[in-house]
Amino acid sequence: MVQFAVSGQFRSRDGFNEFTTDVEAPNKNVARERVYANIGSQHGLKRTRIEIDSVRSPSDDADTTANIDESEVAG
Repeated sequence: MVQFAVSGQFRSRDGFNEFTTDVEAPNKNVARERVYANIGSQHGLKRTRIEIDSVRSPSDDADTTANIDESEVAG
């Protein structure tokens, strides 16, 4: 399984609260579902009150840096 960094925000009585959490899952969709379940159960929220902005894996970061390195060499 892969570790995903998930960030977003949720609505509460006091307004919006931002969050970033790490979730272990086989893919991004499962990671997203686990965050809905975890945040929802911890704060008593329905999915409609949780907004996920990004789901990132370590391989996403590695791919981005690999592209930057290749462009610098070719440049």
